[in-house]
Amino acid sequence: ILVNLEKLSSQWDKLNILENKFHFTEARIGYLYDKNHSYPVNISRYITVYPIELHQLLLNSPLMFDQLFFEMDNLAEDRNLIKRPDVCYQRRILLVDDNESLRTFSALLLEKQGYDIVQANNGKHALDILSNESVDLIIMDLDMPIMNGFKAAEAIRKLNTDESKIPIIGYTGDDRSETINAIYKNGMNDYIVKPADKDILLKKIANWL
Repeated sequence: ILVNLEKLSSQWDKLNILENKFHFTEARIGYLYDKNHSYPVNISRYITVYPIELHQLLLNSPLMFDQLFFEMDNLAEDRNLIKRPDVCYQRRILLVDDNESLRTFSALLLEKQGYDIVQANNGKHALDILSNESVDLIIMDLDMPIMNGFKAAEAIRKLNTDESKIPIIGYTGDDRSETINAIYKNGMNDYIVKPADKDILLKKIANWL
């Protein structure tokens, strides 16, 4: 499968859906990119991706196509060739989780990276905050009392304000396909599987800010 990252525009959530469909398969994906541009991608570690520079493809089309279709093993699998956007500091993140210790730890970690953090302990609390404050990103636990993450995300998408368009990242310890599909179905843009290490968390956030 070939995907031209230059043509995706704002449809990065669809790229995540595509990658999820190929988890733990032998499918191979070629990402066409421009070395002078950056892309908010967070390539899954469970798939094989071949970054292909567009300029090189145009210069050496016959050779590149031979490698693409017949000799992909000769192509580099270094996903770091695709440049990512710099982290945007001074952005505000709403962190929603009923686990106070985990929420506090995550907040401290993100504050050290320069983010402004607002905390909520359930989905209803998050909605109350959004009625009075603006944020740039929401990280939402799924399993919470009073209002869970799915219902909160659905309610946020129904708001008649700009807050309805805020990117929402689901935070879950359940990586089953049913759960991941439900995350997207209920209006979330992306997800992080617990426990997530610092680098994964920060890269995922950088994708959406």
